[in-house]
Amino acid sequence: MKKIIIVFIGFALSSCSYQLWFKPKYITFQYNGQYTGLDSSIEINGYYVSEIITPENTKLFKPYVELFLLYKDGTIISTSSQPGREACENRINKILFEEKKHNAWEYQWGLYQLKEDTIVSQLIRDDGPMSLPVVFEKRFLIMSNTILKIIYEKVMNPEYEPNRLDGSCLFYFHSYPNRMDSTSNPYLKKKWFWDKEAYKNRKKK
Repeated sequence: MKKIIIVFIGFALSSCSYQLWFKPKYITFQYNGQYTGLDSSIEINGYYVSEIITPENTKLFKPYVELFLLYKDGTIISTSSQPGREACENRINKILFEEKKHNAWEYQWGLYQLKEDTIVSQLIRDDGPMSLPVVFEKRFLIMSNTILKIIYEKVMNPEYEPNRLDGSCLFYFHSYPNRMDSTSNPYLKKKWFWDKEAYKNRKKK
């Protein structure tokens, strides 16, 4: 009987790992659902895409771009794509479908805070039930209402080497009104993702 229970728990963890049952150790931001005001500084009804990034090992890896979507409530999602607008938007359209297949490691949901002219984000990558979630901190300097510049990137887990982008890498805005909204974030269903008071108020509604 014990073996059956253990197998069942293992299956449940593996099938639900992309929603993380417990709070990742290195994330410090908490969701409160409040309006950030970011859309008064930059365009956000779409996505930001980086300049083309060329990997060091071009034999194994092709050039790619980083892209991310920002929302008024402080949530953010990041992923990568082949270069080109069509490829990026196809990637965005597949996010929810891929998450249902538990390919969450390809997408990093998280939170951001606006600090003067800088967007500070913390993103969570779930590598599955056999690995600890990886937390990235990325900071973007607002250059204009449609251009951001990454000025800092660090893996918060000390056991990982940081995978840094060039400090001069720019991200450009592309309008895309058909994107999914922030309620698609699976972590919104998790108590640990929330600020305590905000979670209490949510439960009262």
